[in-house]
Amino acid sequence: MVKIYIYIYLHKDWLNTMSKLYLYLIFSVLVSKSKAKDLYMECGPRNACGCEKFDNISVRMDCEARHVRLSETCDSIRNISGEVTELFIGGNNLGNFGMNEFHGCEGVTILGLQFNQITRMEENVFKKLKNLTVLDLSRNNLRIYEHGFKTTFIPQTVQILRMKGNFYGKNDNNDLPTYPSFSRLKRLQELHIDGINGVNFGLSYADMNLTQVDISGLVKYSYCNVTEITNTTFQHLSSVKSLNLSGCSVRNIFAGAFINLLQLQTLDLSFNRQLGFTPLSNVSYGLQFTNIKVLNYSHVYTTFGTGTKLYKKDICYLRNTTLKEMVLDNNRIELIETNAAILAPRSLETGYIRQNKFTFGPYILQMGCLEGVKTLYLECPDFQFSPLAYSLEPEDLHENTRSSTSNCPYMAENELQKIAEKNKDCLYYDPKIPVRLQYPRIPPSLQSFYFHDCAMTYKTISIDYKVFPKNNNLSYLDVSGNIFDAMTGHMNNLPELRYIGLSRNYCKAIGLTTLNWEQLENLQLDINFLGTALANSDRANIFDNLPNLKILNLSSNGITTLLSRTFHRLQKLRHLDLSFNNIENFDLNIKPLKNLLMIDLQVNSVHTLKGNIIQQLEQNSKRLNTSFAVDLRNNSISYGCDNLHFLQWLATHEHNFVGFNSYWFVADNSSILSSDDFKRDIEHLPKRCKTYVVLIVICSISVAVFLSIVIGGVIYKNRWKLRYLLFMSKRRYFGYRRLDDETIIENYKYDAFISYAEENIRFIRDRIIPELEGRGLSLCIHQRDFLAGNDVTDNIINAIKSSKKTITILSNGFFRSKWCIYEFNMARMETIYSREDRGCLVIVMLEKIPAARMSAEMLEWIKINSYIEYTTDEEGEALFWEKLRIGIEN
Repeated sequence: MVKIYIYIYLHKDWLNTMSKLYLYLIFSVLVSKSKAKDLYMECGPRNACGCEKFDNISVRMDCEARHVRLSETCDSIRNISGEVTELFIGGNNLGNFGMNEFHGCEGVTILGLQFNQITRMEENVFKKLKNLTVLDLSRNNLRIYEHGFKTTFIPQTVQILRMKGNFYGKNDNNDLPTYPSFSRLKRLQELHIDGINGVNFGLSYADMNLTQVDISGLVKYSYCNVTEITNTTFQHLSSVKSLNLSGCSVRNIFAGAFINLLQLQTLDLSFNRQLGFTPLSNVSYGLQFTNIKVLNYSHVYTTFGTGTKLYKKDICYLRNTTLKEMVLDNNRIELIETNAAILAPRSLETGYIRQNKFTFGPYILQMGCLEGVKTLYLECPDFQFSPLAYSLEPEDLHENTRSSTSNCPYMAENELQKIAEKNKDCLYYDPKIPVRLQYPRIPPSLQSFYFHDCAMTYKTISIDYKVFPKNNNLSYLDVSGNIFDAMTGHMNNLPELRYIGLSRNYCKAIGLTTLNWEQLENLQLDINFLGTALANSDRANIFDNLPNLKILNLSSNGITTLLSRTFHRLQKLRHLDLSFNNIENFDLNIKPLKNLLMIDLQVNSVHTLKGNIIQQLEQNSKRLNTSFAVDLRNNSISYGCDNLHFLQWLATHEHNFVGFNSYWFVADNSSILSSDDFKRDIEHLPKRCKTYVVLIVICSISVAVFLSIVIGGVIYKNRWKLRYLLFMSKRRYFGYRRLDDETIIENYKYDAFISYAEENIRFIRDRIIPELEGRGLSLCIHQRDFLAGNDVTDNIINAIKSSKKTITILSNGFFRSKWCIYEFNMARMETIYSREDRGCLVIVMLEKIPAARMSAEMLEWIKINSYIEYTTDEEGEALFWEKLRIGIEN
């Protein structure tokens, strides 16, 4: 059976993200069973313990609180593959034991015997453990603080010794407790022991090479009650480099308490809640003579109370130390005395001043005095302390009216002014002159600045905020968790800025030139309200001035719409986080984003990815020789034929999709498919999506063409009929109609309408008009009788309708005139549809015409109906005129 222990630390920033829809915590463990057995296995008596192999040979054996005995545990080691070098057998109520019970444990180098009710130790009890380097005897009943307690049972090979939790007040003889002597342990480097009030580390420690002493009372079941540290408490620990005095109820420290600790590098005085800042001047005085690097002076005030002030005298002597890191967390600091920052040691590189109560003061303008500081933590408390803790904390012994005077020579005004003059970025304020506000100066060496969750409320609107010095080195800036609801101004002079955190700032608007840091690589804008601004075309280009940006986080911004050009200038962008929004149509132009490899779209409403997006991701991956990743968890991905291309691409790139096994798909019938359903069905989807669209389109086009031809043919064949019917309809409903005269049978204006070609005009004038009108007939000649201004077609139809007969003079020129053809066909239609009983069309063949020149309609008409042929013969001509007269009058 494989056991996996996972320890999760949830930072407070993570808790703030609970406003998101979901909180994902994904662990992926890819270990085969055979390999897992090699790493972790059940072992020990009755397989009650657990063994873990490391370095391929060494084994760590965990038998804590497993109800096993020491002898049987050591005896079982021979059955374990590998050499057991670490044995943890605490919490088994072992009691006292002898040397022989370690038979089989000879190879152990680290031994944990804590919490086992041990009251005494035989002198040679660990004789068989010749390589023992770490021994843990904490939380037992050993009388190690009695006079005469012998430590000869501890092997001289031990380098780390833990003996906390063995103090039970006064001994049986009512003698004052004392620290045991470990002088024979020449290799001992770390000592973890209880802190006894008023007890000094005696002369026996002077010859030891201890580098780390821990008397902290913060460890569970440990004990430390050192209320006062005198000049003799640690005077013999000259080799100590790390001294932990946290949680020891310290109230007072003498000025010479640490003078003899010449090698001291780390001093922890945290969680001494009645210590306050008053003894800090004594601490700093003693640290002048050490090699101090780290000072933890946090939590030296109770949680509840009014704000405190840090004076110059408190840190005056720190100016003369080698301090590199200082921690002042949770000390209720509200103000720092003006010019106090000048006394900061030049060696200081990292400062922790978190969870205090800072208010504005001139000290903020003097940050430039911290000339060596590279990292500064100024986070504020973003939570309320539980009132139940009030009664559990010690009484607050400090007064806010404590004196600010001191004999420290460095805090004299002339000295402060001299120190400030050596640093051009350090401002000195003369107490006799009113403070003149200036642009704040940051430490010139500052690289990282953390100032998140301080509820600082500002609107940076249309203002240039200058940061000095101009050539600063600030590369990491975190101002998340404040209230910058509108940022439209500039923050200039940040040439090295690579990271900026603007998360959780209630930001609704960002100016087009606000984000103007050319070297910026990581921009965190999650959990804001930028959705409306990004949907505005006037605000869509706020990222255009970030040519080197690689990571952009816009998670949880209420984004519904993104314009295609929003990110087109971010050519070096690699990671785009748009998770926890409400994006439905993800249609960005990512073609310019040649380095984009990760798109986080989890918890949106995305149905598909466009072809240009997946194509660009593939191209980027190939060019950069690395894989791309997309996160589409908790999106309603469409599963249907319309999305077939993307679904097939998704199936072939499953390994590129984060958390693919938790994906779900929405089919066309609204049913939900899991990732497993998707894998089983995707192969069959293309078959169901086969369509006959092309065939249907071709058939439809063919039918349309066929019908067009048929209809066109019918229309062409009946074109004259349609023209005639159209005109008659028009005339019937819109034209003028004469009232019929019931007293006469025929009501025609003309006896005949003469239809002829223009080239036969002489024949009409010289022969037709004189002969027919001389016989008393009325003729309609278009050149003479058509109404000017009327449409030609209207004149023709009116002439046909107003004439008893239409005389068509056929000649070769007749067929060259479209109007002659029109007149013939309209007269033909008139005969067929209006005068079929007596006809109105009379054809005169003026000259011989080849049949090939005639239309099918004319040939058919001549074939069925008689016509009159003109001749110039004298007798024939007389007969022609007689036939023509009779044809008109009948």
